[in-house]
This record gives sequence, C-alpha cells and structure tokens, in this order.
Amino acid sequence: MSMESMEHLLLIALYLIMGFMCIMLSKLLGYGTINPVSVYFSIWSLDLLIYLVPSLDLRPLNFVTLVAMMLSAAAFSVGSFVMWITCRTIWPNRNDSILLRPLYDDRKLRRLYWMGFLMAVAYLILQVYLIWPTIQSLGGISSLFSPGEAINVRRGLINQTEQAAEADFTPGNLMLGLLGYMLFIGNITLFWGAYYLLRGRWFFGLFPLILSLMWSMLTLQRSTFTYALMLFLFSYYYHKHLLGRECTVHRSDRKSQIVLAFVLLGLLPLALYLPLKLRQPELSPLDTVESLLMYLVGPLAGFNVLLEEFRLIPENLGYGKWTFYGAASIIDRLGFNVTLPPPNFEYVAIQVTGDSIINIYTALRYFALDFGWLGIVVFPLMLGLASTLTHFQVIRRGAVWLIPGASVFMVIVFWSFFSPSLLRDFRYLLLLIMSSLVGQLILPLKARKSLGGVNICVPSKISPIKNSGN
Repeated sequence: MSMESMEHLLLIALYLIMGFMCIMLSKLLGYGTINPVSVYFSIWSLDLLIYLVPSLDLRPLNFVTLVAMMLSAAAFSVGSFVMWITCRTIWPNRNDSILLRPLYDDRKLRRLYWMGFLMAVAYLILQVYLIWPTIQSLGGISSLFSPGEAINVRRGLINQTEQAAEADFTPGNLMLGLLGYMLFIGNITLFWGAYYLLRGRWFFGLFPLILSLMWSMLTLQRSTFTYALMLFLFSYYYHKHLLGRECTVHRSDRKSQIVLAFVLLGLLPLALYLPLKLRQPELSPLDTVESLLMYLVGPLAGFNVLLEEFRLIPENLGYGKWTFYGAASIIDRLGFNVTLPPPNFEYVAIQVTGDSIINIYTALRYFALDFGWLGIVVFPLMLGLASTLTHFQVIRRGAVWLIPGASVFMVIVFWSFFSPSLLRDFRYLLLLIMSSLVGQLILPLKARKSLGGVNICVPSKISPIKNSGN
C-alpha cells in the first residue's frame, strides 16, 4: 500500500472517530439519541464506509475531498454545539416553559387537517393536469408503466419541469404557479399525520404518505416520496418525544409502531424499486442493490472526481443562486433579471473501469459554487445553528409549533450527502414558514406546567388517559 493510500485511510479513520466523538458529546449534552449531529455524521460516515466497498469500483478518494468533508463537518459541529450551549445558558431548565398536554386543540387540528387534506388532494390533481399532455404525447399511461418506454416519459417530464422553472410569468401560468404553491402547503398534513398515527388514527396518519407515493409512481421518481417519508418520520419522533410515556396511550403507541414498520417495509422498497425497474428493466436484483448503493454514495464519488479533474470554485460565484435556486428563479421570472445557473450539472464517470456516471455532487458543491471554500464552511455552520435551535426548542422547551420546522431542518441535514434539495425547492421553504405559523393556531388553551418536577397531564379528547396513580 502506498504512502498516499495510507494517508487517505488515516483521514477517513479520523473522520469516523470525529463523528463518533461528536455523537457521544451530543448525547452527553442532552440532545437526545436522534439529533442534528447524530444525523449528520451517521449519513456521511455511512457514505464513507459504502465508498470503501471494493465491488463498487469507485475512484479512490483524494486528499482535497477528505479535507472538504472534515472542514464542513467541523463547521457544522461547532455551529450545533455553540447553539446548544447558548440555548442551555438562556433556558437552563428543561421544564421552565409551558409544556403542552394535549399538544393540540383537537377541534382546531381536525378542521385544519381536513383543509390541508383537501389542498393536498387538489395539488395532486393540479400536477396530474399539468403533466398529462406530456404523458399523452409520449404514449399515454401505458408507456408510463411499460418497461423500457418509461425512461422516455421520465425524461420528458424532467424537461417539462426545467422549462416551467425558467419560463417567464404570464397571467395564466402566474395564477397556476400561485395556486400550486398555495396547494403545496397541504403537505403540512405530513407533520400532523405523524401525530394522528401515534394516537391510533391510521387513515389520517398514513394518507398524506399515500398521496406522495402516488405522485412518485406517476412521475417515476423516488425523491418526492423519500422527502415526504423523512419529514413524516422526524415529525413522528418529535411528537413521540413530546407526548412522553405518561401521556401516551401505550396500546395505540405500540400499534402505531407496528403500522409504521409495515409502511417502511412495504412502501419504501416499492417507492425505491419500481421506478428504477421501469426505467431500467434490464437490471437484475443484484444490479438493483448496487444501483441503490450508488444512489447513496454516487454524490460523494462525483464530488471526488470533480475536485480531481475539474475546477470546484467558478470564476463568478453564485452568491446563493445555486443553493436557493428555486427562490432565485422566481425572482428572475418576476422580472428582476437574475442570471440563473443551469438547473443541472454535467455528468462525470465515477468508476475506475465501469461506466457509471452521475451529475449530483453533494451539497458541498452548491455551497462552493455560491461562496467558494468559505461556503463549504459557512453554510454547514449556519445549518448547524438553525437545525440545533429548532431541535432544542422542541426537545427541551416543548415548542410543538416548531415540529415542522425542526423536521424540515433535520431532512436538510440528512440530505446534505446528496444535495441541498429542500433549500433549492422554494415550495419546501414556503412549507417550513407556513407550517410553523399555522402550528400556533392549533395550540390548546390548556397547558401543562412543571410543578416541582412533577408533570401534570391534561387529558386529550382524542385518546382519554386513565389515571395511572403517578
């Protein structure tokens, strides 16, 4: 083994050790098991370990790639720990704020859930209406689910999306755009659905996920359902934490976990496998597994090749236009003459002898394109600050109205190994803002306060809680 390879393995080992130590430190500081630090290092460390699988035949990691990863990880950790310690200094006691029990006003929640439910259904109908001409021109619904032909439909839908994102606003498409953004807010039901599932209301809990799965299947993509599922899971975790054992109906809680396990074991493989199989019917089961591994490690491999063969820092920085592409495109279409970057990157070969190519390069490339090496440090630092602030407010102060915001930031943190997808899509930024505002409208009038360390529960109308004698 060469000296260069030894240095690279040492850097990888240092990264894994740093990740382990940061995760342990976050637990000691009271973050909880699932937190921004553990999520960040878990996915990036998993990426590194998969990268080392010999059968993937990936080009060796170069020194600069590992340095960029360590710089961004260190910046994220510093931002997270500084924010947590600052919050603990300002709010030293776990129960110094009002902790809501029940979490929501049941009547208000039910009304707003049905509004969101109808908006989500209307959004799906609107999107089907918009893409239907493209599907019809490429062979209709039969070609969509025909192995071999489906890839042409997928390409046509991608082209339509890119053209729509760059087209000037006319009165007609402006109204459709505004309607689409408004109806997309119906995805707020993903956050409330997690709460309903915990309370044993399975239909209300799972229907938002079913809608997302239907859209993913219709457009032969995996990302939409993956985002929805992750938002749902993080919301489930936060709601479960806030409900607490003393205020959770154990039977409903156990059943919700069984149902959730069924969803993960059933719907997730379907959402990941079926679109891939329809687009590439020649794939064998082993090829499919390898393709999914490439899906995880490909962005890092692409970033590695980019640093080795191409220029990472452009001559003209984007100053936010790459990372917040969706917001920049809207400003441009409103007539402010913003020079937009291309929506997609060039493809690069990521294997030594194989023919795998990719045009996704982790979130780090977007940060670098906007602010150079400073962006690789500053963006993760800001993400560590924001994600930890919302996490603290929910976990330590019972800010139930911030559960959507905390969940969105956790997904952004997790997805950083792939791309800053939720930051680039203005719809999710709008969902983050609106869901946090709407969340304050459904807080109950009654609240739970900590009295001498004893938690007093106010029974919920959804699931009456029997006196356990505590």
